[in-house]
Amino acid sequence: MKIRDLFFHFVRSALWHRPTDIKELPTGVCLQLLQMARQQTLHGLIADVILRDNMKVGLQGVAQILQSHQQAQASNLKLDEKVEEVTRLLKAENIRFVIVKGQVLNQFYPKPGIRAAGDIDLYCVGDDFEKAIAFFNQFCGEEKDSSASVVKEINYTKDGVVYEVHRWLSDLYAPSHQRYWDSLFLDWDKMIDFVKIGQQEVPTLNPTLNALYVFVHLFYHQLVLGVGLRQFCDLAVLLHHEKQRIDALLLQRHLCRLGLLDAFCTIGAVLVHQLGLPSEDFPVEIKPWHRRYAQRILEDVFKRGNFGHYHRKVHEAGWQHSLETGCVSLSHFFRYFRLAPKELLWFIPKQTVSSIRVNWNSHQNQ
Repeated sequence: MKIRDLFFHFVRSALWHRPTDIKELPTGVCLQLLQMARQQTLHGLIADVILRDNMKVGLQGVAQILQSHQQAQASNLKLDEKVEEVTRLLKAENIRFVIVKGQVLNQFYPKPGIRAAGDIDLYCVGDDFEKAIAFFNQFCGEEKDSSASVVKEINYTKDGVVYEVHRWLSDLYAPSHQRYWDSLFLDWDKMIDFVKIGQQEVPTLNPTLNALYVFVHLFYHQLVLGVGLRQFCDLAVLLHHEKQRIDALLLQRHLCRLGLLDAFCTIGAVLVHQLGLPSEDFPVEIKPWHRRYAQRILEDVFKRGNFGHYHRKVHEAGWQHSLETGCVSLSHFFRYFRLAPKELLWFIPKQTVSSIRVNWNSHQNQ
């Protein structure tokens, strides 16, 4: 079995809690799997499968497996506690917010706590954004200015945990698509749902909007530089866990209005045919050409890894970094144009303006 096929076998085992029927892994193969898993931010899942199935590996492999497994568990425990804390405090301040991605999606895995943990992302509607900024200024001991209306999110750090407070959740490229997207998040009571984390009922997006948002976040990162396979796993477990509550017709309507239906189906081809999501759990029909296009997605996922961190020549922020990003984005423009043509026609000019603005502001602040 090729190493990538073996890797997918392990990922499917973790996602759907199936035994691998593998009793022993040669040390070299084990280290290759762990390296691939780190690039895709799935090291906790792969390590858990090896430990769960009690596979025999070399001493070097054992050390890395235990480290990955313990690190994932400790990080998730810490972030769950922080989500509980900030939920309790924001509720006490009567601030309307939802927590998205991250620890919310962690709850949908067959074994919560082994997903690679990241930041805590919050979205606050309307005036509650300003209230949340005032809260986090005090909570984190950092004075951040929220007056610039063009700022999508403001980041805080406390006790090694990053909080991203969002004024809006995603930037789409076509103005008509952005207006439709923004309209989906106006009715607070219809927008929210709850997930139990620890002792708190944590507000999050309702299942249909959650599936839409997780997909949009994945696809737009894939357009610019790429994403790791963890983002695909997140969407797969969300679709599976919430399959009875996702409104398939409404989701399809949203995707059509955003010009993203074919992009969603292509991502779905990866979920169903590579990650093992049951086909009946995917809410839209996948056509043969979507499956062919999915191979392009996978090539880029394994080439560039989590958020495009791999195979870069320039790693420090600046004009050269932006130029390299632009070259990668341009190649993705041609590779993915059929999946979202109207969006991608706006993609290059908007990315160019955004990059110039970021680098110019950085230069001015030096």
